[in-house]
Amino acid sequence: MLMDFAVVTALLLALLSCQAAALRLSGTSQTDLRHKSRQLLQAGTCINVPYTNLGGNLLVVGAVNLQTSSAACCQSCWSQLKQAANGGGCNAWVWCGQPAGCSNGFGTVYPYQQCTLKFQPSLQAAQPTLNQTSKYGTSDFTSGWIPTWSNAVDQTPSLPGYSRYTGVDYAGFFDYSCPNSIATGNYCQLSGTLQTVGQSCSADPTCRAFVYSPSKNTGWLKGGAGVDLATVQSLNFAAPNPDAVLYIKASSS
Repeated sequence: MLMDFAVVTALLLALLSCQAAALRLSGTSQTDLRHKSRQLLQAGTCINVPYTNLGGNLLVVGAVNLQTSSAACCQSCWSQLKQAANGGGCNAWVWCGQPAGCSNGFGTVYPYQQCTLKFQPSLQAAQPTLNQTSKYGTSDFTSGWIPTWSNAVDQTPSLPGYSRYTGVDYAGFFDYSCPNSIATGNYCQLSGTLQTVGQSCSADPTCRAFVYSPSKNTGWLKGGAGVDLATVQSLNFAAPNPDAVLYIKASSS
């Protein structure tokens, strides 16, 4: 019986290991960035993407910038950005959260908790690029970036009953059709001011959030029947968009 228990335990451990590997290797194409679950870190605001190694111009070597968490690495990036006098400050970071260290894919293992700070010009166009040693979903590292946005986005006001996220979009997610949409298909796209779009969302019990583009005076309602508010509030599948503001309802009432 002891031998049987040991064999069963070994098999279960092997199965769990295979499942973990499968989860990490799923969705490896570059287009999966917006499809991969990530969270918006509210302490300074970064978008955090696990198992990813973002590229960019090196600003601070990670070995001399150890941080205890991805949120702390985000804050380190923000601090460096604020100190940059002429632009080009940190807008992307790479953090190692593996106690045994993080491999770059070519045999080099980087130390635990190292936080490498980078500047990535393509982030200004909301198109993050990968380090050549990484694919989305296959790296040991956790990466993140600071969303960028236009002055018009920065000047959009808060709305009562909504949480506001600048430079963030839900492109391709939580779309649904509505009678007054100016777009065909499964979209609720409305033309108007921020306030009128917000009123439309507030009046629709199935609307959970809306994305507004101040340069286009256009908004997209997000939600629909069966979409849980907590799912939208989780900020999973959020994507950078420098010309967008995301407003999420604080409650379903």
